[in-house]
Amino acid sequence: MRTREGTFNTFDVDGSIYTLAWAINPAGQVTGDYIDPSLRVHGFLRETNGTLATFEIPGSTITFPRALNPAGEVTGEYSDTYGHSHGFLRKTDGSLITFDAPGSVDTNPTAINPAGQVIGNYNDGNSHTHGFVRATNGIFTTFDVPGSIDTYPQAISPAGDITGSYSIGILEFSGFLRSSRKHH
Repeated sequence: MRTREGTFNTFDVDGSIYTLAWAINPAGQVTGDYIDPSLRVHGFLRETNGTLATFEIPGSTITFPRALNPAGEVTGEYSDTYGHSHGFLRKTDGSLITFDAPGSVDTNPTAINPAGQVIGNYNDGNSHTHGFVRATNGIFTTFDVPGSIDTYPQAISPAGDITGSYSIGILEFSGFLRSSRKHH
């Protein structure tokens, strides 16, 4: 971590052979993953005081935290023994919720906003990728950018606006902004 003053604080998860930090929230909590000597991938949450909580999804082969909101909720993906990706949400009390977008073969969460809405993409098994929003009550909304082949949401604002990229052909990508507000 680099402080505002320009100094660096380094850290490793005890017993790891490498540690990767992926996200930081305004309070200074950090989430990411680490590999242990048996080459298993686990998640971690580093608190502002430097303590580290490690976690993994029971039965998973890989746990990849990817995003963290201001409250300290973590989202990401995990792999099962068949190599399929699924989503998870780690609540502030340490409890874990697993989920899959409807009709998905692989679910890949990419961001979480302060309200706890999780976004990401999923593969439908027909080589097409679609976007999703998982509401705090667990209800999914799936979407595609009109005219796209694949949709890749990357970030969500506190208001629920989503940005990312989409493709209309091989190596033809553009950006999108999906507004949460209704237009009249």
